[in-house]
Amino acid sequence: MLTIEQVNQLSRREFIDTFGGVYENSPWVAEAVEPVRPMESVEDLHQRMAGVVMTSGEENRRALIQAHPSLGEQKPMSAESTSEQESAGLTEMEEEQREDLRIWNERYQDKFGMPFIMAVRGKTTEDILEAVRTRMEHSQEEEERQAVREIHRIALLRLEAIIEGEQMETKTESKDRVGTEEVRTGEQSGPSAALAAEPASISQTATRTGSKKRRTMSYGKGDVFAYRTFSIPFTDITPIPESPYEGTNNTIFGLNVSVNITGEAFLPSFTEGDNSMVIATDSMKNFIQRHLGSYEGATVEGFLAYVGEAFLEKYDHVETAEVYADHLPFEKVNVDNTGYKSGVVFKKSRNENTAAMVKVGRTSFGAPEIIDQESYVKDVQLVKVVDNSFVGFIRDEYTTLPEDANRPLFIYLNIGWIYETPETAFGQNGPGYVAAEQVKDIAAAVFHETQTASIQQLIYYIGRRVLERFPQLQEVSFESQNHTWDTVVEDIPGSDGKVYTEPRRPYGFQRFSVHREDLNHGGEE
Repeated sequence: MLTIEQVNQLSRREFIDTFGGVYENSPWVAEAVEPVRPMESVEDLHQRMAGVVMTSGEENRRALIQAHPSLGEQKPMSAESTSEQESAGLTEMEEEQREDLRIWNERYQDKFGMPFIMAVRGKTTEDILEAVRTRMEHSQEEEERQAVREIHRIALLRLEAIIEGEQMETKTESKDRVGTEEVRTGEQSGPSAALAAEPASISQTATRTGSKKRRTMSYGKGDVFAYRTFSIPFTDITPIPESPYEGTNNTIFGLNVSVNITGEAFLPSFTEGDNSMVIATDSMKNFIQRHLGSYEGATVEGFLAYVGEAFLEKYDHVETAEVYADHLPFEKVNVDNTGYKSGVVFKKSRNENTAAMVKVGRTSFGAPEIIDQESYVKDVQLVKVVDNSFVGFIRDEYTTLPEDANRPLFIYLNIGWIYETPETAFGQNGPGYVAAEQVKDIAAAVFHETQTASIQQLIYYIGRRVLERFPQLQEVSFESQNHTWDTVVEDIPGSDGKVYTEPRRPYGFQRFSVHREDLNHGGEE
């Protein structure tokens, strides 16, 4: 077996000779990948080869499918296929099994016009027969996608038989998320169409192996407004002591959506003006709006996952789709002096709003998968008029701020949270979902209960409480700003009050994330 370092040192001819059969009788895949060495791992090489296949066009993928032999047939085939079929016992079948498989192969070929393909290493004849019977129920489109997934799986097994499973050391930089804007670095290991993870629209991505740097390349559509009336209600919320929220009827389900897509197939549109693989952003808008009508869930996160996965199913040259949405809230209005609220007349809410992001990529077999997800509540503005202090900080020749043992505190908060399992956020209903309304109510309750020594302490306590209430969450992150008023009148005779005005710029800010392991340490009491 070769090490990954030895793979990177092969001549071009040696590389193609070694890996030309990884994709059945299709050395063009290895030829396309060879110039982008060095590789970091077996998985990196596989992802890059899968990327070549996924962006090669429908005609090439169908030719690749046709290059595979039928399982169990006694005809000349590649050394790799011969070894795999021997490992599954297909060369030593009883005559009855051989005839059974031959019949199912013919039925499959007649229906789909291609050979039945399955990664058979480690399988039995019965496993194979059961699979072909099941897959006969697929549509043509479903089965073509399944065949390509099986081909990718076969390729990975072949690579693992050639290369030792070790990885080169790579530089990975951290990601820093602020509200809904983010800068991500070092998230990718290769330019594969199967598993690429490109950045959001306000980002730079750099992956370095030696001196190589990944180019930034993406495009998309923003401010896609869509409103669905009488959408599916959201109910069955797990109650918490800090919040009265019980769900919403979703009479108006309004969203402002943006989508950002990536893929190596788009490079010619930048470098050559070749738009043959470009999806018009107007088409993206229509795709999003029409899919809101077919969405059968009740959460923003669920819709983003639904539309993102559908996008990758529709356009198989797209590597990733990052879909973000602000929820556009509407409130019922009073229509008489008893407080009765109309069920058909609403006003647009000016309060804090909720948002979510879902990023969909591809597995190494080409199937869409969720690779990132986060939920948010944004622009929470809270002021507490007493029981806030700020003392004990460094005082030196640059310090003009006086200490204050009892000040009002006015804060702006953007709060984000990540689930242990992203799918928890996607369901129509259920106790696992964490509502933004509950998170902001927790923030208000903790602020009310706490004599704060600093904003830093306050957001830490809020984060801990959120994680305590919701064990399904992995992390809670904050961007906070200090907008505490400036004092105008210090003393008002006969009153505890003061007069304040808006603070002068600049303002202070904090960024912090609270993780589940923080619950094992001291903190809020």
